[in-house]
Amino acid sequence: PSHCWILVHGLHGTPFDMSHLAAAVEARCPSDALVHVAEANAGRTLDGVAAGGDRLVREISSVLRGKPKVDKLSFVCHDLGGLYARYALKALWAGGAVREWDEGGGEPAAFEGSLAAAEACRPRGVRAGSGAGAKALGGTARLANFVTFASPHLGSPRLARRCDGGPKTRRELLLEDRAPVPGRPALPLVLRLALDDDFLAPLKCFRRRACYANVKYDRSVEYASASVREK
Repeated sequence: PSHCWILVHGLHGTPFDMSHLAAAVEARCPSDALVHVAEANAGRTLDGVAAGGDRLVREISSVLRGKPKVDKLSFVCHDLGGLYARYALKALWAGGAVREWDEGGGEPAAFEGSLAAAEACRPRGVRAGSGAGAKALGGTARLANFVTFASPHLGSPRLARRCDGGPKTRRELLLEDRAPVPGRPALPLVLRLALDDDFLAPLKCFRRRACYANVKYDRSVEYASASVREK
């Protein structure tokens, strides 16, 4: 396969939640595309974004290992899965397993929300692609598409109410946690995802980025958070 699609479910989700979407992606992609529905967080979405993101990194690494022909990597994420993917991208980028889109795509489009700050998050000319992660996976993949549906990019009191028995995820969605980083102020993890260069750098480098939000009647994630807007 030359293009790998990673589909990531959300809070209390299972791979089955993404099965219809996986079929739709497969129907629209070339025959050599690999569509993988992430399984690592099934039944384990209450122990925090970092834990779920780390599991996702390991699963993606396992999927891509031994597939040096994979040249493009895309993500389609629902709900909390969008935060898992954004957290995982930091490790994939730092390890050199992914690199910015650099052929035929022109300038990356702005994230359909308010992540304009991502445009200036990485020094000009700096690219990933030569780290240990790249060697372990057999090559580097260009970042093609990053798509989220109803993901709580700015936190979500509504979604937090569904976190019974999971205080860590609940506190993160309410921005009540503090994620200490040496030499930096301790901020809620969700705010770090939105502000820190380490997380914004790989996001900037996708060829296409889009976040979809329900304007009304979404009982789980507020429109402002899913669309990355002030109101």
